[in-house]
Amino acid sequence: MKRDNNYELLRLVATVFVLTIHISTSYINTLTECSGTNYLIAVTLNCVSRVAVPCFLMISGAFNLDNIENRHYKKFYRKAVIRIGIPTVIFSFLYYGYGVVWRLLQEYSLISSITIPLKLILMGKPFYHMWYLYMLIPIFVFTPFIVKVKDELGTDKFSKFTFLFSVFATISEFTSTHKLEYDLGSAFCYMSYYMVGWVIRNAYKSNKKKWKAFLYIALFFTVNIPTIYIRYYEVMNQKNGGGSEYIVVGNFSPFIVIGSIALFAYFTNLKSKRTFLFSKNTFYVYLIHAGVWDVVYKLLPQNIPAILYIPLWVAVIYVVSYMGAKLYILIYKIIERKLNLNNKVLTLLGLE
Repeated sequence: MKRDNNYELLRLVATVFVLTIHISTSYINTLTECSGTNYLIAVTLNCVSRVAVPCFLMISGAFNLDNIENRHYKKFYRKAVIRIGIPTVIFSFLYYGYGVVWRLLQEYSLISSITIPLKLILMGKPFYHMWYLYMLIPIFVFTPFIVKVKDELGTDKFSKFTFLFSVFATISEFTSTHKLEYDLGSAFCYMSYYMVGWVIRNAYKSNKKKWKAFLYIALFFTVNIPTIYIRYYEVMNQKNGGGSEYIVVGNFSPFIVIGSIALFAYFTNLKSKRTFLFSKNTFYVYLIHAGVWDVVYKLLPQNIPAILYIPLWVAVIYVVSYMGAKLYILIYKIIERKLNLNNKVLTLLGLE
């Protein structure tokens, strides 16, 4: 299915936001004082970027649920395994190897160096950012069913159901904890974003208005004001030993829910005809960036003002990860041509 340029731009923005979250969080953790300009800038950038994961889900849902062909289980699963499943397995093992080597260098015992990363894989987070891929598994499993339900209910009923489902999902996930990233309860809550993406895109397919885009972007920045204010003191409380819960910046914080939907609706109402540099291969940039940043963060000094440190490293890590993505794709194509790996995996899973 042809992608919309406005969503390509949003995909790029969301990827930059992910990098900003991780780099600004690292920066905040190095600060000894929770005050001053550096602290405020880091917290502000961190809060504004927290809509990244919901936006990724809404983009996926907007297209996956719109494609009538995705009613067919085998056809959809074949695409999902090749595009998402195989890279997830490959990078899980790459990060497992990285985790083992790093622990051995830190003088962990051999058994601990092997078993701790293995436990993380079983929990669905072989590296801190990969929880998202494991969370997607149940959502993609149920996608053909959701497409059928959507078509049988009709647009109006499905939209109303999605609204109610999203409200209950927000309440449930905001007040719950879980240990497995592919936990069905949690995945079902994230499924609400997936469905909302289709509802919003469908609602504005032939009714895009610039004034609506303006209202949505204004709402996005408005809800960030209380988010930044509360998060400013929340992190200060954490630094003083007062807990570590992400009350206002979790993916189902009411502020983040509203901000995410507002930003997605803003991009939905854009009428962009441009293509954007670095907007391709964002999935692989997401997979690669955490490892690149982890190495950089361990090796380089951190005593740089936040206004320079965070944008600079976001740009550098993105470009390096983008080049890594291009290299990975090239290597995988060579391996695939020689080993016919995709078909072998599909045959193994009974999806040939």
